[in-house]
Amino acid sequence: MLKQWWRDERGASASEYILLLGVLAGGVAFAAFAYGKSVEAALERGRAPYHSPVEEIRIDTWHRGPVVLVGDAAHATGPVWAQGAAGALEDALVLAEMLGSRSDWTAAVSAWELRRRPRVDHVQAATDRMSHLARLPDCLSHNLAPFAGPRAYRAAYGPLRERP
Repeated sequence: MLKQWWRDERGASASEYILLLGVLAGGVAFAAFAYGKSVEAALERGRAPYHSPVEEIRIDTWHRGPVVLVGDAAHATGPVWAQGAAGALEDALVLAEMLGSRSDWTAAVSAWELRRRPRVDHVQAATDRMSHLARLPDCLSHNLAPFAGPRAYRAAYGPLRERP
């Protein structure tokens, strides 16, 4: 199934794609480890950590002329759901598919945005819902979670099981 997401005629095997995904996952794990160490070091020095505001990007179009914005540059959301890297990878895969199947740049990027927009809208809406839940008092959110959690999980992740 994984190999079918990319064109077979490119000549790469499924194992090469799995290796690439493993390398990417390893990079993410290393970044998380390094970040944790830097947070620990900052706290040991006795300084309060700096908290910056969360910036979200919601724009009407992700391309203009020869420029295309992908990932967080096009549709950043709050870090509640941690979908930034996934969105960027999906953008790249779908854009490559559209560029490979069309000879006209404008038609390819328009088709790419048309295909990606509903999924990104879903991720942004789910992030908004999760952000609202995170702001509830603990006594309320902890008591609601066992009842609302499974339904919310299915609603949030169900559409993401489909091919981007």
